[in-house]
Amino acid sequence: MYALEKSLEDQIRDIKKPKPAIIFPEFNDHRVLSAASQLWDFADIFLPVTQEEFSAFIAAEKITPNAPWEELQSRIHFIDIRNLPELRQIFQQELVALSRGKKWQLDHSTASQWASDPLVFSIMLVRMGYANAILGGLRYTSKEYFSPCLRLLEKERTVFELGLFVLPDEHPAGIFRENIAVFSDVAINPAPDAEALASIAVGTCQIVRDLIPESVLPIINGAIVCYSTKGSGEGASIDIVRNAEKRLAEKLDDLKTKNPRYSTIRIESELQMSVAISAKAAERKIKNLPDHQAAGQANVIIVPNLDFGNSMYHLYAATWQNSLKLLQIGGLYSQALDFSRSSTAEDVVLAAKAMILQHLKRPDFSGWRPVAG
Repeated sequence: MYALEKSLEDQIRDIKKPKPAIIFPEFNDHRVLSAASQLWDFADIFLPVTQEEFSAFIAAEKITPNAPWEELQSRIHFIDIRNLPELRQIFQQELVALSRGKKWQLDHSTASQWASDPLVFSIMLVRMGYANAILGGLRYTSKEYFSPCLRLLEKERTVFELGLFVLPDEHPAGIFRENIAVFSDVAINPAPDAEALASIAVGTCQIVRDLIPESVLPIINGAIVCYSTKGSGEGASIDIVRNAEKRLAEKLDDLKTKNPRYSTIRIESELQMSVAISAKAAERKIKNLPDHQAAGQANVIIVPNLDFGNSMYHLYAATWQNSLKLLQIGGLYSQALDFSRSSTAEDVVLAAKAMILQHLKRPDFSGWRPVAG
């Protein structure tokens, strides 16, 4: 079974850049404390709470930290929001400007309240460069946590979520190379249009290339799947897939221009699921197979609607419970992760390490701005 977490850690250690800063708004969750102690060697950890308040929470919940309190104090950055009036004022003004003309337009009084809320304050820290990423959803619902992230953080036209599985050794061999399977989009876009579908395909493969080294997967083979293989079916959803295919080459060329390592990405479109992952099925159904090199050997499956993607994710999660599962969000510049409330501390740690690595691999990454106060 591919040692994903060790691979992420080794890659992080090989990159000599400042640590990214990540903030956990849900400081009152025991999983955050456990995750923080496993992450502070790889990132600077922020909590929007004072040391005294955090100490009181630990005592009240009778939590036994897996590190001495003195080490917690020295390794975690505690932020006293009440003691940062100038920063709150900056965030208030930014919130007013951001919301102007929107359905959620804020007046100065409401913006001031938002800027004092630990969750919104944490999101604004990321937006304004005082932290690099926010990780939440352990206690908040997606509406409470992720919707504000989408409103307030810089983002691309299409935001999506991918699920990466490292399947156990007992999974049948020969389906996914190295037993690494990726599905996208699994959470956000109910029915993407052609432009969005092409962006999801290219963005997902980019993230996988950033996380999985060439020594493990020399080529990232992606496939946009549907119920048709190269003209065998017709329908409105097939038209979207075909129009998405027309956009792939330009998007991939742009990506390769940014970094030569993305030249190892290949994406094929309009394939039935069997043709995407089975070399035998691809040989039977595609006449000029050498011209479609990703067919029959795809690790990355891009789906045309959310029902399909979400079902694939949960099917594999339920069937292969011993697999490693990693969720990542694309289109948000690695600024946010939204966990399910059933996530374990280990889920948080693994996803956070993947996000940290993506930040470090960005050519323009230079760290974070210190919070004065």
